[in-house]
Amino acid sequence: MKKFIGSRVLSILLVVMMIIGLVPAGVYGATYTSFHADAEINSDEASMVYAYTTSKNPTVVLNEVGDSVDIPRFAYSAGNSNSFSGYVMFYVKPAQGRLLTGLTVDNGNNTQAYMFPIDDIVSSSNHSGYAGISESVRQAKELGYIAGFGWSRNPGGDNINNVKLAVKSTEVNLVADATCKDSELKEGQKTSFTVTITPQFGDSNLKVNMSNLVLDSMYVNGVPISTSGITFTKKNTSNTYTATISYTVTAADVAKGRVTFETEAS
Repeated sequence: MKKFIGSRVLSILLVVMMIIGLVPAGVYGATYTSFHADAEINSDEASMVYAYTTSKNPTVVLNEVGDSVDIPRFAYSAGNSNSFSGYVMFYVKPAQGRLLTGLTVDNGNNTQAYMFPIDDIVSSSNHSGYAGISESVRQAKELGYIAGFGWSRNPGGDNINNVKLAVKSTEVNLVADATCKDSELKEGQKTSFTVTITPQFGDSNLKVNMSNLVLDSMYVNGVPISTSGITFTKKNTSNTYTATISYTVTAADVAKGRVTFETEAS
């Protein structure tokens, strides 16, 4: 009877040792780095999405930012090949007809975030070779997002738990006027239109230098003409921007007896 008990205890010990032997070394010291951000975003003013990926799984899914973003297992440190770095990218765009006027990123403790125009994110990022960032930029651009920022943590890095995000924007109405330099029309005549754009902001005290103003469409007597290569110059003494568009008068224009110019800008 004693021999039987002894053999049974030995068998149990061997099984326990075999199970323990299957557990990767260092798992008992494994830690997760967490990420938490609180957000203040009015959907009438702007929208923000984020993408979380890891060095183990570069798959990208854009998620809308609500009141907060929680990633409890942001980066994982196990002291072996199962460890992974975490990456989170945020992308911002103003609501239709509005202009971004402010982005607050309160970094909290021991964190850093730099805002970049979306076209500069990959080249400016310390992780520009990481596929997840490039893919998130591609998806965000397709949805109209114009700027972004983010964080990364290597295995064993500090938690990022005190981030506060806030986005502000204002209404902007682009009022465009066009004038033709010639009053008489002849077929083949070279003429030009001067387009003046005056941004009108919901916040009248706002001082903004507009950039990347573009004409979305141009029509002369209802016929579309190309908008490529048109640039605007700001007048020094006022908040107005002008561009000159060259045009050749057609026989149809002469028959109508007028040249009507229409355009939309953004």
